[in-house]
Amino acid sequence: MPPFSNFKSPNLKFSPAHRRRGAAILHLLFSILIPFLAASAHAHIGSPNIFYEGTVAGHPVRVIIKPPGVIPGLADISVRVEGTGVQHVTVLPVFGETGKQGSPSPDEAPLVRGETNLYTASLWLMNRGAYSVHVGIESTQGHGELVVPVNSLATVRGEMPMWMGAILAFLGVLLFVSFASIIGAAATEATQPPDALPSSRQRWLRSAWSVGAGSFALLAVAGGRSWWQAEDREYSERRLSRAWPARAEVQNEDGRPVLHFKFDVPDGQHREWSPLILDHGKWNHWFLIRQPAQDVFVHLHPYKLGDRKFAAVLPPLPEGDYVLYADLTHESGLYRTLTTTVTLPPTPEDWARRWTRRAANPNDPFCGVALATAATESRRDLDPDDAWHIEAAPPAPSADEALVMNGFKMIWDRPPQLAANREASLRFRFVDANGNPAPLEPYVGMAGHLVLRRSDGSVFVHTHPIGNISMASQAILAARAERPNANQSELFASATNYARMETNLTYEVSFPYAFPREGEYRLWLQFKHKGQVLTATYATEVVKLQ
Repeated sequence: MPPFSNFKSPNLKFSPAHRRRGAAILHLLFSILIPFLAASAHAHIGSPNIFYEGTVAGHPVRVIIKPPGVIPGLADISVRVEGTGVQHVTVLPVFGETGKQGSPSPDEAPLVRGETNLYTASLWLMNRGAYSVHVGIESTQGHGELVVPVNSLATVRGEMPMWMGAILAFLGVLLFVSFASIIGAAATEATQPPDALPSSRQRWLRSAWSVGAGSFALLAVAGGRSWWQAEDREYSERRLSRAWPARAEVQNEDGRPVLHFKFDVPDGQHREWSPLILDHGKWNHWFLIRQPAQDVFVHLHPYKLGDRKFAAVLPPLPEGDYVLYADLTHESGLYRTLTTTVTLPPTPEDWARRWTRRAANPNDPFCGVALATAATESRRDLDPDDAWHIEAAPPAPSADEALVMNGFKMIWDRPPQLAANREASLRFRFVDANGNPAPLEPYVGMAGHLVLRRSDGSVFVHTHPIGNISMASQAILAARAERPNANQSELFASATNYARMETNLTYEVSFPYAFPREGEYRLWLQFKHKGQVLTATYATEVVKLQ
């Protein structure tokens, strides 16, 4: 017997035929509608996933976090722990503004079925702002914890698929007709004996009640649509995180070309704003790439003019159109990348003569470093860690060796195939002209800095051997989690002590990553050897995962 067939109302009288018809309609609606209401849609933009590598309790650990596109939302976390003796893996979300005191108990991350060292969990991120995910490892070697910063921001506005819209529209029409028909029948036929034929007056009343019910339903739909549009506007304007507008222009100051950069906080986004803090000892990390050839790559560290204004002296660069990416870190722990475009004019001849070109032989591309022959006592000179690279010819997509200077090469141990959304370790080896290992030196605190960019600019990532997080964000959130009531100066002191800089370097460097989309990519690897900042460039094709 169909469900609801024994339904009875104390006020209404339905014939058996009416009850069976209504039960069949309700059964059909629930059987079709519930599976689609239970389904969920997912969307990804750019490269939102977070990668981090570290060592906990003597175990090498790789953490990958997939933040939700909407807030509140579930973040998917995977933890790969190398070695044996692991007993428990826990994960804990800590909201930056409250610290551990306002956090729930850690969740156990279970071992993935069929795996020996991969653990997964899902965590709710309930608030907008900076979070840190604390990953705890308990093993026979001891207990330890690492902190991974996460931006908890709404980044997508879900769109309903056309096929689902068509199904819901059909169901809506069916519900509308059924509602009007049921109200009309309840007002007339339900009050007469079973199997009695309705009179003309009852048929007229049925039509009137049906029209009235339909009008009421239309008004309810109109009111619901108005409410939904208001909620959608509020979400789009105030809760959806949008790109912050930025502007850049070149000015001539005392014969020096100076790049000025300014950004604004859009209306409704001021909750995401807090003063900037130093990351790797720099206010910003700027990357300029000449378009469309991508043959000039520049890494600058500007000086501060105001809360949202910065400037940097330009080295002798070729003129042309450049895209500028600026990495920023806030006191709150949020970190972001802003982008704009700028046209560079020809370098003044007097300024160009004050620089020394270093080219070991005609086959070496020109690599520049911030070694000005002018006085350097002014803050308006280039930063000592500024560097730029001009390609003599574009790298071949199949080339694994990049010549950097005097026969020295950076060799990419490229995987046989790079596929979108497939976890990989991008490993590189630095060797001299004879193929012998050549030691690396810390560059801005790390063994290397890797920049990856899709040819159309839809993906841009600045990452390090520990991952694509901001170390300043990691440090400030770790300090705030333990001392939520400490003042800012105490937090900055703790964060400075917490921040780890790589010192025990070899000739190898590796970066954890997974390309988010298929397509053509350009890679720039920056590192230091004998006090010189060098750049190795590569081109690669990322295929779609089958």
